[in-house]
Amino acid sequence: MFTVALHDGTAFVRLPEKMPVILLSDHVGALYAPDDLLQMTPLVARAEIPVLSKEEADDGVMTRMKPIQEEEVSARLQAFDDTLIRMDEMITMGKRLGLVTISHEEQLLARMLFTGIFTDSHETLFEDIVKSHENPMLCDAYVCYFAKAFLMEREQIPPTAVYYILYAMQNERPLNDDCLVALLKYQYTTLAERPLLPRTAEKMLRNLLLKGWQFGFYSQLPESVKRSYLLSGILFIQYAGEAGEVLELRTVLSDPHDSSCRVERAYRLPEVLSGIYCVGIPVLPGYRLHYTITTPDETIREERTLRIDPDFMNGTEHSLYGETAKIFAGRNIDETQLMRTARLTDLTEAVFRMIEE
Repeated sequence: MFTVALHDGTAFVRLPEKMPVILLSDHVGALYAPDDLLQMTPLVARAEIPVLSKEEADDGVMTRMKPIQEEEVSARLQAFDDTLIRMDEMITMGKRLGLVTISHEEQLLARMLFTGIFTDSHETLFEDIVKSHENPMLCDAYVCYFAKAFLMEREQIPPTAVYYILYAMQNERPLNDDCLVALLKYQYTTLAERPLLPRTAEKMLRNLLLKGWQFGFYSQLPESVKRSYLLSGILFIQYAGEAGEVLELRTVLSDPHDSSCRVERAYRLPEVLSGIYCVGIPVLPGYRLHYTITTPDETIREERTLRIDPDFMNGTEHSLYGETAKIFAGRNIDETQLMRTARLTDLTEAVFRMIEE
């Protein structure tokens, strides 16, 4: 049994294939059969094509040839009892006729968010609702939906949603963590105009790192930013799953030219945000990385083999990671290189010892 709350006299319920029994409950818990009070509306068009007789088909052709009047469009919008695509078409038609459609656009966008099925014009609907200033909670829900999908690498976030997050943040009305992280990811991974100033973006990144939060897009950060936060030479592996899972990451880093040179590791895959798991692991350019993500019962959730780009650590030649990578990649290990690397190691330890003290 599933319980769904009513809102403004309407409840959205995902129905199984078989006809369910739907009951209404009052404030004391008594149940009632809805009888004629219930109106079920299909939100998604069915895949099957109905079989029509020749007379019905001819009538359909004649109906499609008739121009739709303003009164008919208005009546169908008021009823709002058709599929998502058809209602989207009716809203577009209503706009052309000069009708006020903002309430119907809100209904349509709410149903899209509920079903997870979006028409091509969902960004236009969102922009119209934002401009109307009538339903900020619906706008927040839309932005949060696409921010989470963007972080899980399932959808691209619309630019209008990105600037909505930025506007909310600047007006001290921050949304959830998904939105703030999505804004930062958009800043560092998109080729479009950057919404944030570099200093603001780096401050947000610093706050995430201080919390210990890691995300897959960290691998795409500029090399200068990586060096500032000791992220050079680290590959961030992210997995999108269900919230609250216990996952383990097992890795094998190997030299493709020498099968005896391999390192196996196991990591707990921490849940950074709800349903998003990520951990950073050190790698070497030119090496091969094979990893598996498993559950406690050894069920494999993801398995991949990656070849680390030889230029993965480009720009870090004078760092500890860079010197170590050159030694392993070139395999020309001599005393001078080892001594230089040792000095870099000692220097790094001395610096961090001073910071800790």
